[in-house]
Amino acid sequence: MDRILSNPERGDKEWLKTGINQMAFKPGHITWNKGIPCSRETRVKISESVKKAMAMLTAECLANIAKGNKGKNKGRIHTEETKRKFRESHLGKKLTEEHKGAIKLRMNEPDMKVKISMVHLGRRHSPEEIANRSAGIKKAYESIGLRRKLSDMRRGEKSCKWKGGITSQNKLLRGGLEIDIWRKKVFERDGYVCQQCFTKGNRLHAHHIQRFSEHPDLRFDVSNGITLCEKCHKEIHKKIVFKEAA
Repeated sequence: MDRILSNPERGDKEWLKTGINQMAFKPGHITWNKGIPCSRETRVKISESVKKAMAMLTAECLANIAKGNKGKNKGRIHTEETKRKFRESHLGKKLTEEHKGAIKLRMNEPDMKVKISMVHLGRRHSPEEIANRSAGIKKAYESIGLRRKLSDMRRGEKSCKWKGGITSQNKLLRGGLEIDIWRKKVFERDGYVCQQCFTKGNRLHAHHIQRFSEHPDLRFDVSNGITLCEKCHKEIHKKIVFKEAA
């Protein structure tokens, strides 16, 4: 790398071409440090050298690299054995908080955002990719732990709509994650069928048999819920109102 950086006055294209030729290896060549892990200091030096080299390239050169240059492994399909080795080499490894912070800072730098934008410029996802991504997101949201974590990240002062805690406790409970979980369990138990008119596929509501406001201990009890369609739910509440008024 030092040999490449020692001659920057040649110009970007000639310097890049010459530097790559100097570093090229013949097929089958085994490096002297194969299998020897680099120390932290060595990795930092390599990173700084690469940053210096990239900083010397013009924006036009970077754009051409992002658009036109294809890596030698582009389109190559890894064997199952190679995939297994990749998986085992990363198994159990976790990033340190220092490493996570460094990645976050690097991703927020303007030049990195430009590079990422250039790589994805003009790219369109295929219908298969969109379907796979959608299925992955739906599967992830089935996890109660993930939904609870996302809810905690956006709740209270962390929310972009925070106004000092003016929302009533009743509204918070009725719009929270726990009530969503309770509603889904009631629907699944009743087979998504209204228990009054036995219609299926209509707009369904989960109704509290014992009133939500009067029985806080039964608010999230599945046995205290019943599946009703929108029409039947309104009829039940009308009867409750008339009964209380009598």
